This record gives sequence, structure tokens and C-alpha cells, in this order.
Amino acid sequence: MMLWLERHEKVQQHAKFVEWRQQDHQQMLWVQKPIGPPCAQTLCIRMAQNPSIKNVAFNILAQRYGVVNFLDALANFLVQVNNPGVSGSALHSQASHLLISFSSIPVFHKIKFTASTSNSESKETKILDSIQAWPEQRDAHGQIIPAHFDTALIQSQHNIQGEGIKHKSHHFSLNLTNWCTGHQIAQVHVVFHIPSSVVYEVSPALDTLSPTHLAYVEWFSPITAAPDPKHQLYRVSRQMCNGHRSASIIPVDMILYSIHLIPQFEPVMPKEWNSFMILDQCQIFYVNPFCNIHSYLAFV
Repeated sequence: MMLWLERHEKVQQHAKFVEWRQQDHQQMLWVQKPIGPPCAQTLCIRMAQNPSIKNVAFNILAQRYGVVNFLDALANFLVQVNNPGVSGSALHSQASHLLISFSSIPVFHKIKFTASTSNSESKETKILDSIQAWPEQRDAHGQIIPAHFDTALIQSQHNIQGEGIKHKSHHFSLNLTNWCTGHQIAQVHVVFHIPSSVVYEVSPALDTLSPTHLAYVEWFSPITAAPDPKHQLYRVSRQMCNGHRSASIIPVDMILYSIHLIPQFEPVMPKEWNSFMILDQCQIFYVNPFCNIHSYLAFV
């Protein structure tokens, strides 16, 4: 009889347990929300208050940052800001006669993309993406850290070619249904702003928006209209001008988010290729759509 009572109690306990789990499962089903299609958070550019290096001379930019035509690109940029709509021979003529009265700039080594918390009063932010642009350096132990210059997707260039510079808010919500209309990939080499002591002298328009962060970028070719039929990846290559890489100075506001490029591998990979120098050693790349949610929604 004792054995029967013990087993009867265990059966009752198990029945109660099953009933409890079923109720808990129903509650979970009730509170679950439909997943729905993936969506990307709005990115907000956030720059450091102080530069990584306060003064970098123009000749150092060429030596350490790989910036070959900085003065020419800066002159073109300033002429476009001061004279919206100028282009072609008039642009080059004015740029060649522009006097740049400073010889060094403050440089930033990182651009952060954050998303504000749901509480508007909270100062906490989450870093969703970043772009780094820093030269070769040594760590505390004397070990060499190779240079790192990330690639990024840039807003349509019509804002910097023929229509002057149009400054925007640092908040972006990419229209993913129309992403390919003019957006272009570029490699970011230097992030800087014009020294506050001379910004009004060289460009009164920029002085009203100080500090306006700028970036020297080297362009890749426009993204192909259709992906490669074999692997469905979009192809780009280095864009050249007069035997040199095509480069410009643009407002940091025009940078949408980081982009990861996959080199086009040949049957035999060159021995000199490595992960630190591949962007310089290879000429043809494919856009990696799986590096972040924005790339996935845009390129898949």
C-alpha cells in the first residue's frame, strides 16, 4: 500500500508539472512578437572631441598616410565650397591660384557610428560600426602595427561635383530600395578638420559649421549594375585618373558605413599578398554583403 501511494503521488506531481509547463508555454506564445523582415538601425556619426594627433604636416601625410595629392584635393574642395557650381577648367584654374596659408592639420584616427538608446535623456550609446584610418606605428613593446585604412560606402558624389558641398545632419537612414543611385565605395586615408585659426580665412562657409570633419578618400569604380552571375557579388576596381588613384576630400557626413571588400583571387595567389597590404596590391574586388546588416540589406 505504501508503494502504491508513493507511485500515485509521483503521478500526480508529474501531471501538475506538465500542466504548469503547458501554461508557461502558452504565456510565452502570447507575448512573442512576429520577427518580421530585418531592418537596420539609423546610424549616427560620432567623432572624438580631441584629435588623435594635433598637428600633422602635409609632407608627413604623404609619407605615413599614403596621401599623394592632398594639397590639390584640398584646393579643389575649398574652391567648390566657396564657389558652388564651379566645375571643369574653371575649378582647376581657381584651385591652382588658391593660397593655402597653413601647413599642418589635426588628424583623427577613427570614425564611430552609434545608435542612441530608446531613452532620449540617456547619454549611453552603442557603437554599431567604425572606420579606422591610421598609419604604421609601434605598440608599447616596440612591435610594429601595420597601417590600417578602411573602405566605406559614400553618398552620391553629385553633392561634391558641380553643385557645391551640401552639409547634412550626422543622422542617416539609408534608403535601401534605392541604394545604387550614385553611392560609391572609397578608401578613407585621412580624417581631419581645418585648423580653427584659419578656417574663416580659407572658407567662411566652413567657419559657420566648425568643426567640420573632412576625409581624404581614394575612389573605387562605380558599383556594377548587376552582381556576378556565378556568386552574386558586386564588383569594383580602383578608379584611376592620369595614372594616379582618383582622390577627393569630402565631408565626413557623406560616409554612410564601413564596407568590406574581398579581393579577386587568381588561380595562383601572389606570395606578396597579405591582409594588411591587399587593398594596395590587388586592383579588383567584390563587395562582401555579410559584414554588417546594412551591407546585407543593400547588396543581397
